[in-house]
Amino acid sequence: MEENYTFFDEECEELIEEWPIQNIAKFGRNLIASEIRYYLEFQEYPNSLETGFASVYNVSGWDETDAKEAFSMKNIQYSYGGNGTIRTIKNCEFFPGIKVSKEQRECLGVKVCEFASKELDIGHTSVDFSIPLFRKMFEADVEFHKQATIWQAHEYQCGHINNGIKCTGKPKLGEFTQIISSTSSKRKFIGCTNWKMGELDHRYMIIPDNIDLELLETMFNHANGIDFERDESNVIDECFMVRPNSTRSDTCPFLHKTGNHIVKGIINKKAEPCPVKFYHIIPEDLKNCPFIVTISMDLTARKLLTGSMIKAYLNGKQISDLHPSLNNQSKINYYIEKTRRSQYPFGQNILGVTYEFMKHEMSTDPYIRSIRFLDNGQYIILCATKQQLKTIKELTHIEIDMAFKRIHGKTNEWKVSAYLSHVQKTLTFVRIFTNIETAEAYKNLFEDLFTCIEKDTGEIFNFYHIHGKGLGCILADQHKGQALGLGQYLYSKYPIFSPIEHLQHIYKLCQVHYKRNIDKNKHLSQEIKDAMYLIPTLKIQDDVLRVLNNIQFCDEPGTEDWAKDKLIPWVLSGISVAFTKMDYVIWNQTPNNTNAGESAHANVNRDGCNLSLLAGIIRGCDFDKRSWESIHVNQQYNVSDSYRNKSNLTRSIQAEKRAEKRKKGKQPVLPSNKTKKKKNNSNENDENLQIDQQQNRVALEKLNIQKQMNDELEREITLLEKRKQIMN
Repeated sequence: MEENYTFFDEECEELIEEWPIQNIAKFGRNLIASEIRYYLEFQEYPNSLETGFASVYNVSGWDETDAKEAFSMKNIQYSYGGNGTIRTIKNCEFFPGIKVSKEQRECLGVKVCEFASKELDIGHTSVDFSIPLFRKMFEADVEFHKQATIWQAHEYQCGHINNGIKCTGKPKLGEFTQIISSTSSKRKFIGCTNWKMGELDHRYMIIPDNIDLELLETMFNHANGIDFERDESNVIDECFMVRPNSTRSDTCPFLHKTGNHIVKGIINKKAEPCPVKFYHIIPEDLKNCPFIVTISMDLTARKLLTGSMIKAYLNGKQISDLHPSLNNQSKINYYIEKTRRSQYPFGQNILGVTYEFMKHEMSTDPYIRSIRFLDNGQYIILCATKQQLKTIKELTHIEIDMAFKRIHGKTNEWKVSAYLSHVQKTLTFVRIFTNIETAEAYKNLFEDLFTCIEKDTGEIFNFYHIHGKGLGCILADQHKGQALGLGQYLYSKYPIFSPIEHLQHIYKLCQVHYKRNIDKNKHLSQEIKDAMYLIPTLKIQDDVLRVLNNIQFCDEPGTEDWAKDKLIPWVLSGISVAFTKMDYVIWNQTPNNTNAGESAHANVNRDGCNLSLLAGIIRGCDFDKRSWESIHVNQQYNVSDSYRNKSNLTRSIQAEKRAEKRKKGKQPVLPSNKTKKKKNNSNENDENLQIDQQQNRVALEKLNIQKQMNDELEREITLLEKRKQIMN
């Protein structure tokens, strides 16, 4: 029995990793539900998933007004709020060709007693009152109304005033006869012991229908009277009272013991905000499309049964062949949820990641190396093996970039990667997950990264412009926060340079991003674009400044702001060899783009996008292990991971060929002879000018490519000479 359980646990571990990427329903560009269920009745407690749960209601036969009222978002029992914006979507992908309205709300969370049970700290994605926790919450809610009525009667003072003296009467349980449509019934109320016929404003409270009258009478007949604050028999150890966020009461009606005192707890909002968002989609024409959808933002039976691993294990058989009871999908759902809860008891977001970090913190080589929470709400999760971090210390250049597709929600993944020529492979050296991208946030990120490397190696991390050896170049895009954060970190460690001067010595900007941003400006003339392209190739500062000056004052829209941006000192040194303070050899020997980083993004994205935070970390770990194991096999057995030659020289030649193909594809289709004769005289000068410009651009690109090839050959010759010296 033990062996079977272990096998099922191992199977589910792999399946759980697959859950987040199998999307089932798409309601918009950024609104995807990984699970969808159909109902005939409104779900007051709709399920929720990190990757989206869609509850689709069939309202066939309903009157449109009644359907919108019965299946309205206001009937959800969770406490929700937000601006309540309702947008019209012309073409919802789930309802193709149909106009729908979309309303968005956020869960406001709940309020709990200061003596609340620790069980209430655990998040949930569904409500089931057969589960002990929810049963306790339900019973506490029932008891809450009883206790609240008693305490209200006790604390609510009588309002009658006679001759300037306020009534001091105590609450008492009374009874009156109510007659409705000739039918009489007796009702209980809480009144005042001093009430007399004809006197007004005495205490008078109607008892709600949900109050147990027998229990109420017992409490009023209590030995200590209604004021039983000192009666320890009413004290509870753990409070399961949960109130909506909108409740005005700030006092828990239950008695709690703290030290030698019996007190009532204070009701506060839970510190951890609820991340769930609700989306309500209603087609405008409910007659032709009788469906209303509620989406609230894990593993399902369908994904288990269709997974390739379970198919291989069953060898073509159905899962019900193992045991007839497995024909019931609810039972499979139960096993899945049980396994999921046992493996990830705190979910798969930041709390679940923290749990995994603490669980493996004492391992010899944990993948989650550190987690830091800051006062501004930022958290930094650093993930890498010791081998990955130690290798960074041996590199002369790295590429850094932020990825936005892999992790669902506000958290993004920041990578350090580089192409290693001796193994002809792009490797990722560290993955850092964070939720803020300010300069201060990046400063914290770089601090965690280099501190962890120094801790693993037991040595100070070397920067070439400071120590004369070590890391000499960091390639990146022009993200301001990232650059300034690096400069601030280096200044905090080595104040011999200002933050900007540090960047001028080590920071190099990607020219692919640089040219791509130029190409986006369709309104610019080709002459200005050519001038912009020219700046990274100029080696004299006066030439660079003259070109920038011509661009800034050319009177074309947007050029002044563009030139001012490029005149920022760290930006100018990042794109121009004439202004950089980086070692000239390092500048020439390092790439001028972040293609390695972009390819690292694309490769790991094949293992899944839009993942939960924990799933993203687990898959990143698996991907890194495969990549580094491939390097180990290559070094030990001289077996590469591909037959292709992926050296820098070969890749440059292939890039040149692709560029030539793109140019051929962009050539205009030649007009007919008749049309050509009509336009020949008027367009001859323009065509000659365009041909000259194209020839100049091609010649310039060929010179750049030839220069790169020469630099590559020069590096290879240098390496051969060093090898000869070592051999001698």
